[in-house]
Amino acid sequence: MKIIRKILFVTLVILFGLIAILIVISQIYEDRIANYAINELNKHIRTPISVAKTTLTLLRKFPNATIRFRDVYIKSVQDFNPSDFQEINTDTLLFAKDVFLQMNLIKLLANQFIIKEVNINNGMLNIFTDQVGMGNYHFWKHEETDETSIFNIKLQNVKMSGIYLKNLNLAKTTNLEARINKSILHGDLTAHDYQLNLLLDGNIINYVSDDFVYLYKKNVIVKSDIHVVQNSFQIISGDLEIEGLKFSIAGMAKRDESILLDMVVEGKDLNIETLMRNFPLKKSANIISKYKAAGVLNFKATITGIYSNILIPQLVADFTIKNGTLYSNDPEKHFNKIELSGYFTNGTNHDARTATLNLDKVSVEWGKSRAGGTFMLRDLTRPEIDYQIKAELNIPDILPFIKNNKLDYCNGTVKMNVNVKGYQDSLFNITKENLLHWQYDGFVIPENVCFKLTDYPLTLKEINGTILLGNYIYLNNIGIIISSNDLNISGRVDNFFNYILTENGNLWMDVNVYSSDLILDSLISENMEKVKDKSTDIFPERIYLKSRFWFDQFHYYNFEAENVRGDIIFRPGWVVFNSFDLSSMDGTLEGDGFIEQEKEPGYMVRLNSTVKNLDITKLFQSFNNFGQVYIQDKHLKGKISGEVDFYAGFDDRFRIKKESILAESNVEIIDGELIHFEPMLGLSKFIEVEELEEIKFSTLKNRIFIRQSEVIIPQMDIYSSALNISGSGTHHFNNSFIYKVSLDLSDLLLKKPRKNELKFEEHVIQDDGLGRTKLFLTIEGTPGDYRINYDRKGAITSLKEKLNDEKEELKTILKEEFGLFKNDTLKERQPDMRQPDFIFKWEDSDTIDEDTLRQDKIRQQEFIIEWDEEELDEDDQQRNDKKNRK
Repeated sequence: MKIIRKILFVTLVILFGLIAILIVISQIYEDRIANYAINELNKHIRTPISVAKTTLTLLRKFPNATIRFRDVYIKSVQDFNPSDFQEINTDTLLFAKDVFLQMNLIKLLANQFIIKEVNINNGMLNIFTDQVGMGNYHFWKHEETDETSIFNIKLQNVKMSGIYLKNLNLAKTTNLEARINKSILHGDLTAHDYQLNLLLDGNIINYVSDDFVYLYKKNVIVKSDIHVVQNSFQIISGDLEIEGLKFSIAGMAKRDESILLDMVVEGKDLNIETLMRNFPLKKSANIISKYKAAGVLNFKATITGIYSNILIPQLVADFTIKNGTLYSNDPEKHFNKIELSGYFTNGTNHDARTATLNLDKVSVEWGKSRAGGTFMLRDLTRPEIDYQIKAELNIPDILPFIKNNKLDYCNGTVKMNVNVKGYQDSLFNITKENLLHWQYDGFVIPENVCFKLTDYPLTLKEINGTILLGNYIYLNNIGIIISSNDLNISGRVDNFFNYILTENGNLWMDVNVYSSDLILDSLISENMEKVKDKSTDIFPERIYLKSRFWFDQFHYYNFEAENVRGDIIFRPGWVVFNSFDLSSMDGTLEGDGFIEQEKEPGYMVRLNSTVKNLDITKLFQSFNNFGQVYIQDKHLKGKISGEVDFYAGFDDRFRIKKESILAESNVEIIDGELIHFEPMLGLSKFIEVEELEEIKFSTLKNRIFIRQSEVIIPQMDIYSSALNISGSGTHHFNNSFIYKVSLDLSDLLLKKPRKNELKFEEHVIQDDGLGRTKLFLTIEGTPGDYRINYDRKGAITSLKEKLNDEKEELKTILKEEFGLFKNDTLKERQPDMRQPDFIFKWEDSDTIDEDTLRQDKIRQQEFIIEWDEEELDEDDQQRNDKKNRK
């Protein structure tokens, strides 16, 4: 026991003595050894080392001696152009808080300095390469090692920790920022043939190439065994782990003036959920972070070529995804059964600008929709795209991805096969400008699509057909139902994407529209009901339309027509109808016209039409008796033909402004009948009531005008079954009227039975130049209160002149303002200056006219027959006064 104690005591004494000796030696030789080491190092590097403090310790790494340098600073080698790096300080190559050099203690005591290990802790390493490929880091002098020298470097370990690395290469336009937490190079690093063990644990802060972010905030671990033979490196085994994703590395590298690489990186059965959570593209973070993913990824990448200051090797990767899913918190955004294969290459220039990403055999399902195709992108900085998309889409499935507040709802399905080519701003940023300049080719087939726009009252239903995409959109037999109206549309649409994506783009359409049965009032009534008191606007902005239309059947309230055909030209502010024709009311109608928006809220309408053989009863029925109750469809029969020029203003709710109406109609009525028309029944004083109940005439022609809320009827001759009448007049929109008529006196005497002999009081008659005398009457009042008066001689002539003057003035206005009547050759007519030939005076009858009683039975309201009193000259007045005194 005492022996053990003695041995232990001796050992401790020796140990403490040795420590004391080492401390003494380090104190004595510290400055000399440290200064010698720095001087020798400065001989081997091209830029001087500055150190704040040095210490020598023989105990820290015993049996190795350690020299500790504090605050080591190494300047950049001046082989590059610092002016290329604007606003970046390029003075420093390396700064470290601590640098440890380990040397063999026995050799050191023998006055030989052999460095075996270097530790660099807590600092920064800046590697800069200018635009021509020159760098700041070629600091080591390539000299053969002198084995006889007392200062030698025989490294077996190089360790770094806590080092911030910045590698900015302007020649390759790359920028790497990283932090080396721990790095170990182990092996006989100065031998010609040795086994190198590499361990690296770090964090890539940012890696950018050609403005494209490849890696951002990723933890990286590298473990590798490498066989080194001079300048060749054969990777025996290698493992790369990025954020838990493990890859294997194999291959070789050869170092000369540059590095030649031939390597393979492979990932098997990688968890896509982990991959998506750590997707190595910074700009995708906001997109990817909204989704979760699952599935399996396999890939294999080859890296071949030269790596140097100005060159990077070629990268080609093949990959597949199986059983993939992609989903967010929104259950409507859940993608299933994702399958794809693809490849990536950095292209001929081995950078992002020549890179290509190709996805083929893509398929994905979500909801009731499925899509697939191939997707290719070239140049990741500003991708050139070539998408071939095949899809069967259920529209409610895609609405959650469309930010559009103009759509109330949409339903149905869409099939498509579309090829899209063009450019987009970046890999994950598609702008409106990109969409506008893309080229589209293919077709879209809507099936039972239904949608409703927010600000548009009508719902578009049952949309079916084919839409062809190219330089323009072609609508091929597009069927659509609007308010129970089944329409078929075919034709060309230009500038569609510009119209929907910009605020000032115009839409151009050249289409044909067909309907077997169009009910126009259903469109208007539904529109008016939903907008209620709001103003209507029939001229949407930025739309230009040229259309040929035809409808087998057409309905507008009481109006019905067949075989409606015509052309429409539309632009903001006006619409023109060209060469329309239709069959209606047992006849035909054709013409043209336009509608123009006025500066004040409202519209101007102009129509020029020709009608042939229209049933006049149905005409009045179709147009609701033209808004009046005086003469209605029940009063009329016959066929009407002629020409009508019409102009009117409408307010912003498309209600007519009656005072604005200007019109001329040149009409002919054939085989007409006037049935139970009360003003005609007022002539029962002169003719049997039975004959007035239903007056037939073979032909009636006249030119009728409307101006200032007044219908002007020039003089016309009516040869009827009851009697022949010449007449003219005016009819106001307030239903007051005045008609001037003349009757053949011979007709009256023949038509009225002798037992009811006609009695006239000093009325005016006139010879017509053919030996016939006429009776002049005035019918004046309203439908509920009118009277028939005897007219004085010359009344009809003067009214005729007035109406001719009115007509000429009206035609002048219409011609100047609207270009009507350009071919009119009507010559000015001279007024009839003939004087009445003679005057009859009739005695009053004491009996009551039976016809008058009969008429009183027909209608309760009495009418009064009056006549104009002729002014007497002074002699006649005196004779009458004398007669009255007698």
